[in-house]
Amino acid sequence: MLNSKEDKIIAIRTVKNYPQAHNHLLIGKLLEFNGEFLRVDCRTFHFGASVTGPKTIKQGAKNIRIIPWARVEIINELSSDFDYAQAELENDDAYRIMLRDGRNSYVIHASYNERY
Repeated sequence: MLNSKEDKIIAIRTVKNYPQAHNHLLIGKLLEFNGEFLRVDCRTFHFGASVTGPKTIKQGAKNIRIIPWARVEIINELSSDFDYAQAELENDDAYRIMLRDGRNSYVIHASYNERY
């Protein structure tokens, strides 16, 4: 539950309001939130429609960011021990790009057959 006082590690996908927009993910520790914004100590990940591997995903530095609720598309809660600051992007065998810290992993991007 988001309103809990315990530490939360979250992944936020933000809204993209223009056709050429990239996908934007923010992954990190929820520091504060209210009715207007979330304040998160996080890393950012930006990528377009054509992702061929971890090198095609731009990573932003770990920093404190404030995200207005109006820009939030979806929030996923990750394991509370996920080391987002040290995690690395890696390919896996299922055509996915994962963010892994050695114990936990989170799917950053997945390729699917376009017939579905």
